[in-house]
Amino acid sequence: MTKVTHNIVATVGKYMKDGQEKNRYQNMGKLFLKEDGSVFAKIDCIPVATEWNGFVNFYKIEDNKKQDGFKKPQSAEKEFVDDKIPF
Repeated sequence: MTKVTHNIVATVGKYMKDGQEKNRYQNMGKLFLKEDGSVFAKIDCIPVATEWNGFVNFYKIEDNKKQDGFKKPQSAEKEFVDDKIPF
């Protein structure tokens, strides 16, 4: 069994938001852990941005997040409780 452990992310530039300079990121792929303890990567894209310096970051995927690194949406449905309703 193989497990996705990290997202591979590159900083590819900067942009301005509300008067503050922010980094622009490119998701490049995933890092996997095999049962034998070895690690391998699946690269989906290579940044072509002129500001990319060749370095990548590995961001751990937490249990409360989806595999792509974004938080799971909160369910709009609440748990049904079978209360005694008098009608």
